[in-house]
Amino acid sequence: MPRICPDCNAAMNQKSFFGELLDTCAHCAGIFFDEGEICRIKEKGGVRAFDELDTMVQPEAGYVPPTEHPIRQCPACKVTMRRFRYMYTSPVFLDCCDGCGGVWVENGELLQMRECLQAAKDGQPQSAASEQIAAKVEALNALERARANRARIAASMIAHHRE
Repeated sequence: MPRICPDCNAAMNQKSFFGELLDTCAHCAGIFFDEGEICRIKEKGGVRAFDELDTMVQPEAGYVPPTEHPIRQCPACKVTMRRFRYMYTSPVFLDCCDGCGGVWVENGELLQMRECLQAAKDGQPQSAASEQIAAKVEALNALERARANRARIAASMIAHHRE
């Protein structure tokens, strides 16, 4: 049974890329990466693999992305995904699933991710303000991870109590 796109509710297709089977949307060109797939692709193909994958998965002609960030449901386990900033100070926001570890990437975000990685590799210095923002974002991410962990524990206690 194909997974459903969290942006446009279309059935997703599977594409093999660097030995990974990715779920892609032919309508909006979003890609769902199961846990660890982004890292494995980067390890196998380097940051330029992001360009190749972004070129390979293109939206339908006339597709217009939403103007507001939608609340997304994980294509794998159907829980609400959490939005986070890629690399803490980048302009890229991705959605991840705290249940299965999957990550949703919209069309064009792979190129932005590669640019961020390339800038970090080239050693472009961060400003003091960027470092402060990065520290604040990391603290917020830590709080969100702790909240998600508490929610998982509470859900398991409720499920155990019902048995």
